[in-house]
Amino acid sequence: MNPIDFKSVGLFSAKVVKRLYKSAFPANERMPFYLLRLSAMRNQNNDFWALEQNGQTVGLLYVVRRQTMGIIGYFAIAESHRSAGLGAEALNALKQRFPRLHWLLNIEVLDKAADNYPQWCRRRQFYQRHAFHMLPYTLAIGGTLYALLATDGTLERAAILAMYREFSWGADLEVMPSEFNNLLFESED
Repeated sequence: MNPIDFKSVGLFSAKVVKRLYKSAFPANERMPFYLLRLSAMRNQNNDFWALEQNGQTVGLLYVVRRQTMGIIGYFAIAESHRSAGLGAEALNALKQRFPRLHWLLNIEVLDKAADNYPQWCRRRQFYQRHAFHMLPYTLAIGGTLYALLATDGTLERAAILAMYREFSWGADLEVMPSEFNNLLFESED
């Protein structure tokens, strides 16, 4: 199997990537697609990639990078290509491309009664298998709560808040201590 290629989202890949973006993320969690493309074109530390294999778009990845930290803002593998190791390959390639960065990401906070709780558990376990650790903070963006994970479990609240403020283009957000995240991330096995 050929490795995944990171290709900037351009005219030819934009339609496929936009379709995947809309199917992978709920409307309340999506930034306008054109802003993601524009920010990647205007800022050399923002990247919006189509993940391609054998010339076919199999996923997308949007990241914001700064001196020592990066946010994985949007990451999705097309449903038809999941469970083939492509997500792991993409994360490993990202870490190899930027070996000095500590990566940060967020996933929604859910309770066990939620309809998509099993999917959420698989997502959480995927990131934990790939060296992401639960942080003792919760991110609130526009009233939605997210659990924070990072490759460095010692990131400080102020640094996280500064990164997310830049990433969110002025959205109302807060990073607050979380007493319940550790309960959500207990092993399900």
